[in-house]
Amino acid sequence: MAKETPFIFKPLLNRPTRPNKRLGQHFLTDQSVLKKITAACRIELKDIIVEIGPGKGALTKYLAAYPNAIITVEKDKALCETLEQQFRNQKNISIVRADVLRWNPIPAVSGKKYIVAGNIPYYITGKLIPMLLQSWPRPQRIVLMVQKEVAGRMTAQPPHASIMSIMTQAYAAPRILFSVPRTRFYPKPKVDSAVIELVPRQLIPINDQKGFKKLVCAGFSHPRKYCISNICEKLPISKHACAAARASIFIQPTARAQEVSLALWMKLFALLKTQFF
Repeated sequence: MAKETPFIFKPLLNRPTRPNKRLGQHFLTDQSVLKKITAACRIELKDIIVEIGPGKGALTKYLAAYPNAIITVEKDKALCETLEQQFRNQKNISIVRADVLRWNPIPAVSGKKYIVAGNIPYYITGKLIPMLLQSWPRPQRIVLMVQKEVAGRMTAQPPHASIMSIMTQAYAAPRILFSVPRTRFYPKPKVDSAVIELVPRQLIPINDQKGFKKLVCAGFSHPRKYCISNICEKLPISKHACAAARASIFIQPTARAQEVSLALWMKLFALLKTQFF
């Protein structure tokens, strides 16, 4: 057992369940950070709270200070049993044992105001974020602990854009709320973390989502090459059509994908989508 520090949430460390490395478990133990995450959720009276990866209930404890309905989604059977025991007298808390990547949220939240929060296993971030933004009923906001590097990639702007930043920002307004050093977790991970807020928005019509992603992925297929050259190479679009579309929205012929803004990607898609989608 790690030596306790002033930051450690002692009841968490005293419970017998050990972190499961296979599930990427690193328990947040700093009470001040837990309070800041709870405050960042900006919980209102009728909001449902969906907590992903509650672990041993450190964040759940602070969320439970509100009378709102709380749905925790936890994959680990032993941790679910710990949560059920800890919150057995709180009727507003539902413990769902499930892999969140396979869980169907529609019966619980469809047509309702809800917030997503959690200290998620970092290995699911790449699949979870698109799922929350494109497949789930739209939440009011999403407040998650992620790797600091990933938070930076989600919020990046040209000339440092990426597929992740473009596809995240097409469906949400992201911002980094604060950083969390690795020393605030047990066991200590190898990387620092950050809490990010995502406010969902629908900039890409549902029927265009696959085509837009296809265009962006084509543009980024060879980061050192010019964006338009990549698109012509990967998609069935003539060089003439690509050049005409590029010129009409003032994308430089030598622009690389990471230098193109979300607004320009959307305009480019509108001009080219009938050619390939």
